Amino acid sequence: MKTCYLHLGMPKTGSSSIQSAFAGFETTDLAYAKLRGSNHGPAICFAFSRKPDQLPEIEWRGWNFFKLNHHFTDFKQQFEQSLKPQKSIIFSGEIIVDRLDAEEFGKLVAKLRAHFQRVVAIAYLRPLASLASSQFQQRLKTGQRRFVIPAPDYRKRFEKVLAEFASGDIIWRRFDRVDLHNGDIVADFAHVLGTEVPPRAEISKNESMSAEALGALYAFNRFTAPALPTAMRNRIRDQMQESLRHVGQTKFGLDAKLIEQHIERHRDDIMWMENVCGFDVRGKFSTVPNPIANQRQLLELAASLGDKVDSRI
Repeated sequence: MKTCYLHLGMPKTGSSSIQSAFAGFETTDLAYAKLRGSNHGPAICFAFSRKPDQLPEIEWRGWNFFKLNHHFTDFKQQFEQSLKPQKSIIFSGEIIVDRLDAEEFGKLVAKLRAHFQRVVAIAYLRPLASLASSQFQQRLKTGQRRFVIPAPDYRKRFEKVLAEFASGDIIWRRFDRVDLHNGDIVADFAHVLGTEVPPRAEISKNESMSAEALGALYAFNRFTAPALPTAMRNRIRDQMQESLRHVGQTKFGLDAKLIEQHIERHRDDIMWMENVCGFDVRGKFSTVPNPIANQRQLLELAASLGDKVDSRI
């Protein structure tokens, strides 16, 4: 049966590793879609959003405003081409359910159903206890300047998926090493697809940074970045991450009480998701020796770096 597998993340569940491993993957009856880049999310969002010029990916890519229509047309053409092979196809993009609203997502699914005998959604759910610190770190890397743990948004992300798919066409997977096939996200994804694990020379990973390095990023985001032009602040932030990659000794982790409060704040969202997927998404968190409880501690760690930071930033 010609099937479309639509991998929808969620964020911080190894999507980059899946995409890096499966890019260029092809067997006699299954292929990873050929779109610009291994992450199909931006291409699909540009193709199906009613207001693609308002997507944040525009700013990140630094596109010339006057060439936007050319880019959007190009992505739509690429997507149409990706539907042509007479075999099952894999699409992967964790931002699809974040950027597309219910109507836009519905049009995407309808388009896929017009070309495939079956469309299957695959979603990895990360329990909030372990998601909180990971999500907080990632937001600092992309410019967050408030000491706030991001909401998990389980319902906001996946309610639209439930509206378009029968329960038998959604595969929910718990993102936890003990639940993954062979304890590995790429092996688990291949297992779900019923295919071989692709060879992996190099897998793209989001490296963890020390608490000192993350504190430096937070200080930059909060006090310096707002005064800089967008392109310059993004360039400096990228340079900082490169220079700070191996700086600092403190393992980053949020305070247990802070995480417990965060979990309680989102209890209704957790319960909704658990009723849908049938497994625990509260989870358990791992403690670290010197957890961060507030922005003062994070800034103090940043200050402790002193002259260790590369002066080329």
